[in-house]
Amino acid sequence: MVTAAIVTRDELESPTNIYKVGSVDVQQLASFDVFDLVSTVREVDVSTQSMTMQSVNTRGFASTANKRFLQLTDGVDNRAPGLSFPVGNLMGLIDLDIASVEIMPGPSAAKYGSNAINGVMIMNSRDPFLNEGVSFEAKAGVTQLDVGGSNFFSADGEGLYDLQGRYAKALTKNIAFKFTGSYMTGQDWEANDYNNIGFGDSWETHPDQPGYNGINTYGDEGFVFQNLYSGEDGFSYSGPPVTRTGYRETDLVDYDVSTTRISGALHYKFNEDYRIVIDSRYGVTNSLYTGDSRIRLVDFSMSQTSVDFNLNKLKIKGFTTWQNSGNSYNVNSLANRLIQNAKADDDWYRDYRIAVTQGVSFLGIPPNSPRDARRFADSGTTLLRSNTARTRFQPGTDEFNQQLNRIINSTDPDSGAAFVDNSRSFDLQSTYELPEIIDNTMLMVGSNFRYYDLESEGTIFADNGDNNITNYEYGFFLSADNSLFDDNLKVKSSLRLDKNENFDFKISPQIAFNYNIDDKHYLKFSYQYGFRYPGVREQFISYDLGNARLLGGLPELVDSYDLQGNAIYQNSIDDFIAEVDEDNSIQNRINNLGILEAGIVSDDQLKGIKPELVNTFEIGYRRLFSSSLFLDLNTYVSIYQDFIGITRVVKPSTSPSVDLLVASGQVGTTLENERLFIYSNSSGQLLVQGASFNIEYNSGGFMSSLNGTLAKLLQDSDDPITPGFNTPPFKLNFEWGHRYLIPNVGFKMVYRLRTGYF
Repeated sequence: MVTAAIVTRDELESPTNIYKVGSVDVQQLASFDVFDLVSTVREVDVSTQSMTMQSVNTRGFASTANKRFLQLTDGVDNRAPGLSFPVGNLMGLIDLDIASVEIMPGPSAAKYGSNAINGVMIMNSRDPFLNEGVSFEAKAGVTQLDVGGSNFFSADGEGLYDLQGRYAKALTKNIAFKFTGSYMTGQDWEANDYNNIGFGDSWETHPDQPGYNGINTYGDEGFVFQNLYSGEDGFSYSGPPVTRTGYRETDLVDYDVSTTRISGALHYKFNEDYRIVIDSRYGVTNSLYTGDSRIRLVDFSMSQTSVDFNLNKLKIKGFTTWQNSGNSYNVNSLANRLIQNAKADDDWYRDYRIAVTQGVSFLGIPPNSPRDARRFADSGTTLLRSNTARTRFQPGTDEFNQQLNRIINSTDPDSGAAFVDNSRSFDLQSTYELPEIIDNTMLMVGSNFRYYDLESEGTIFADNGDNNITNYEYGFFLSADNSLFDDNLKVKSSLRLDKNENFDFKISPQIAFNYNIDDKHYLKFSYQYGFRYPGVREQFISYDLGNARLLGGLPELVDSYDLQGNAIYQNSIDDFIAEVDEDNSIQNRINNLGILEAGIVSDDQLKGIKPELVNTFEIGYRRLFSSSLFLDLNTYVSIYQDFIGITRVVKPSTSPSVDLLVASGQVGTTLENERLFIYSNSSGQLLVQGASFNIEYNSGGFMSSLNGTLAKLLQDSDDPITPGFNTPPFKLNFEWGHRYLIPNVGFKMVYRLRTGYF
């Protein structure tokens, strides 16, 4: 029964939070993309890296590759098997086919299993039996708008276009089908922030700052402390750190973006309670992705096929997901290959050191001139008489383009930047609603099974040779919905058991209460336990990022590097370098060796990755004051254990357990160490607190809503993993509009506020 236009009785009485967006909201979207609409829902964050690459999250620890939030389309998981996260909305619905979007913030592992640790978003499509006909939609926009131009009334910008179509038909009362398709094309935002995040001030650049490392320049991440002079004690003293001359991203990528999606579904309905649906989706995209590295996706495609048996109280769904990396490549690796192909690091750094200390008289290079020394090191001349040294490849030249095309088309781990990721997964899941055994109680049981088959030809995973990588996981759950005390108390509880091939069984309970204080006036409380098995990337990856190697956390991968006692955590190295940067004398290095010693990887560290856990306690309040005014409040606390993140370590050529002083000179020299980024667990707890509100008011056909969200990381861990919370402390969304101001005409305006955050 509907008690008011702005909230239903079911929503008022639900013990859990479910935020809904309807098809009318999508049709009247005051923006370009449905993810923009989702971002106006309270507690929701949308991370945008590209026109076609957005990721959704709730309640913190958002990332560009969010593995803690589950994104479903008609119950089908949208994640790419080899990436362990969805590629934007590539496998989602077009606007014309969206019936509703449901968002459930907080742990939902009890029903949906691993990866639903922060929440779930479900996109439900329109029924071809109920929504027949042909519909089209066209959108046009402008990006990077430059207003002013040659005169006040002119504006220059890049076009953005989106075309969508849907056709649905019920052939008989039992058979219906639908087809949907969309094509989006445009020009992506250019990544052109060249601020210095290396040594020196943010405004400094090459060649005046030898240690410059630009945000959107690549190949300049590694550095060497040059031994520039000798003191009376016989030791060499380092001058400022020096980095190679990198390349700007605008010289390495094509910013054209496009996405093509097609889907088809066949519905056979025996009666209203029995239906079989066969659904297939395909999408291909050109985009940019920012994660562990900067990735240019070229002809990256995914396909999903599902078969859904809806047999009254028994539901069975099976689906398979395939991905193909197309001609995608790693931008960081591309820059490093270009630099090394011109002149190897050994030659370049030695040429620079000799030029800056002694000069090169026969070429007119004076000593003590970092600018001239860099110009000489970037040239094709080398003091080592190398036969392979060439002048740095200049963007725009034929030689540069030939090198670039060769590298981005090569999957050779030693010379190319392209990668292969043609992984796939297979899923089978079922639920069954049991007959009523207990009065006023609905019981449901369910199960799921997933199988991964990874294929990267050794370019991403350790699957080279005969090493075929597969992984499986399965789970079972039991849930109960109770109505007690004359339906004034609703109780929802569930218990789940899961198993991953490489990890032990996990049990996850959940219980929620919603109490009717009086008519349309509710108080709710819930406890949710969530867990997340490490994804296949976090388990099996072995990927050369250009300036480091990214490793999965399984012991089979990490143990071969023999890190215990031989490697130092990056945060300790950063602290050490900060202390000796201004005074790099031998005595000052000795005085600060304790910083490095405290950061040596101990025997009991980095011994294997574990599942991530969270306990969440939540209290909420709902009140329907009238048919026009609704208020919803909630607050929560989440406690994370064994948080999964990346630990950065450096393994110098000399073991710090053998000679820490010698190792201290190698940790800051790219040529004398190995950098590893390893998926692992935080040793300390992480505490997150949040609160949100939503006020809706309708009057005279006008609609308005105001919602806000507070989120804060209260307790951070002091171990080498420092997870990025990546969430604004405060968000505010205000909407106002009228759906039918005059016949066939309405309007809507949206105001969004986000406080700054890292």
